[in-house]
Amino acid sequence: MFSTTKKKRRRQQLAEFLDEEMVGMVEPGIELEGRMKFTSGMVRLNAHFKGDIECEGAIVVADQGEVEAEIHARNVSVAGKVKGAIHASERIVIREHGVVLGDIYTPC
Repeated sequence: MFSTTKKKRRRQQLAEFLDEEMVGMVEPGIELEGRMKFTSGMVRLNAHFKGDIECEGAIVVADQGEVEAEIHARNVSVAGKVKGAIHASERIVIREHGVVLGDIYTPC
């Protein structure tokens, strides 16, 4: 019974992330460096990015994603690796194999 409730909660949280409109995807084989700024929506990073990220919506660092950046976003999900500070105004989700090497700032 407890496990079912936990699964439902996870699905609801994922649905909230997916509720954001996808505005960008960076897939394996791409390496980017610089500053990303998005005013809304969700960005999925599944490759290497180095720099700064500002997003009014959600950032998803997928399992092959390697991000060296200071991230400022409403919601952040990490299944890959993030090296740098994460500032989330609502929520941070670190998945089973996700790694964060840096400070995390989010409301209590």
